[in-house]
Amino acid sequence: MKINLARCFFLFSLSAALAPCQTQALKPELLAVHRHYSGKIGKGLDVEIDLSFYPDGVRGVYLYKNYRIPIILSGSLEGKKLELSESSSGEFDDGKKTGIIKASLSSDYSSLSGSWHSPDGKRRLSLTASENYSSSVGFDVWGIDANFLLEASDPESPGVRYAAQALIPRGMPSLAANFAKELYSGSSPQAWLATRSAEYLKDYRQEMEPLFEDDPESQMSFTWEKNINHDIVYNYGSILCLSVDWYENSGGAHPNYAQQYRVFSLESGKPLGFFDFFRAGTEERLSELLTAALKRQEGLEPQSSLEDAGFFVKELEPAVDNFFVSGSGISFHYPNYAIGPYVMGPRTIALDWKSLGPLLRHERPFK
Repeated sequence: MKINLARCFFLFSLSAALAPCQTQALKPELLAVHRHYSGKIGKGLDVEIDLSFYPDGVRGVYLYKNYRIPIILSGSLEGKKLELSESSSGEFDDGKKTGIIKASLSSDYSSLSGSWHSPDGKRRLSLTASENYSSSVGFDVWGIDANFLLEASDPESPGVRYAAQALIPRGMPSLAANFAKELYSGSSPQAWLATRSAEYLKDYRQEMEPLFEDDPESQMSFTWEKNINHDIVYNYGSILCLSVDWYENSGGAHPNYAQQYRVFSLESGKPLGFFDFFRAGTEERLSELLTAALKRQEGLEPQSSLEDAGFFVKELEPAVDNFFVSGSGISFHYPNYAIGPYVMGPRTIALDWKSLGPLLRHERPFK
């Protein structure tokens, strides 16, 4: 099971739709501030907490330093009173609700204090935490939500919507430079958001406006939608993992969606690839581990055939350009069509540190 980091984003909506034949500069907006805290639950449970503060609520993740498995957080902030529900999100569990956090934030958001409660309210442990970026990083979250209606005067008119968010690291110029290069086509996140949204709306108008004018009653779909989001998966121990999620529906047989994971060093700011973690010549053994893990995940017998189960492949090769790191190990992601038909959906295969140990360049590739 893939780590689920609550991919519901609170995107700022531009209030004005583009009028027909009008060219308008699209302006990204600051959506949220992402902060990292270090602290304790109870007397001796060290925790690392990532929180993104949106106008509509708070979302994030935290982990116990002894285990380093992310736990989802989501909730509200009223004044400086924070209330968050948590649910487990490790690769091997079902995401059940595991507790509630109630805390007060300092006036500058640099610290929080309160308590952790069990779901039934029978257990209560103190919680204190302060901002700390010694082995993690904070972000500003920018976004854009642009739309165009084929009939501007009709709110029910078919049209196009492009919504996206981007992350800007704070206090790490080298990481920000590599984000621009690796994620934002060499430009700033704000410029990337504005350019991509304008291009998408322009493509839609060039293709759909003539068709709609010729036959507005056509049974074809005149509605397009695209969403792109950058989500923080892991932000600790000098390792940063991001998920780039996109969804697009342009009137085809079905929508398309995918996730692309990226890993960065928080020491150098540089992107990390497959061979930064794995020794050369380990691909065959890793393929064996991944194939066995996929069969277990699918409830197949070890000697069974993946092809007979509907997959395109006999063995699962490492997704060398689509993996992420967590406290429990390394997970490889296979999007739609990578190893099976669309109807089967994507697959994420997690391997723990113990099984990966002999294949790694280092025992664990983080502090």
